[in-house]
Amino acid sequence: MKPADPAPGLKRPAGIADSPNVKALLRMVCSRARAFAPDADSTGEAGFTLLELLVAIAIMGILGAISVWGLHAYINSQDESTTAQKTLAILRDASTRAQAEGRTYCVALSSTGWTEYRYNCPTPPSGSTPPVQVTTGVVTGSGVTLTAGFVPPSGSTLGCPTSNACAYFYPRGNALAGTVTVSRTNSASAYTVHVEGLTGRVWLVH
Repeated sequence: MKPADPAPGLKRPAGIADSPNVKALLRMVCSRARAFAPDADSTGEAGFTLLELLVAIAIMGILGAISVWGLHAYINSQDESTTAQKTLAILRDASTRAQAEGRTYCVALSSTGWTEYRYNCPTPPSGSTPPVQVTTGVVTGSGVTLTAGFVPPSGSTLGCPTSNACAYFYPRGNALAGTVTVSRTNSASAYTVHVEGLTGRVWLVH
């Protein structure tokens, strides 16, 4: 229903919309809205330019490369840690067996693995009890290496296929003192397994 006109002689109060400034503002907003509105024949769906797609693809490629590199480094680090734990375990096993069985045990180490023997390591002195292989193992992953350092006392004739690379454990609980370093290519990180001579104690340092 149309509102009644004001009484004769009275003017209708001016509203906010009647203000020239407000009218100018409304005209500007409408103009801007029309400028940003899609064309009549447009589907109304926003798209991406070729440049935006190329940038998005480049960013995804960079993020993917970083992720792959990080995963590779993590796997290598885990391989090194696993090898260190396995080396620690095999040396402790030899120490335990030597005391429990009353026999000498030896672990012959190489850059890629180890072999545990009873009585002696290979190439024992003449007249010694021949070695009996107990178990063997290899490093985990590629790029992980072992470096053994077990120097026999001067004048001793301990059997060992590789010089200074055999850990001996004796029935009385003592051992041939030395270390095994576990390292990996292109990394400053390393683990060191220590063997104490007097007590035969075996421990790991990182």
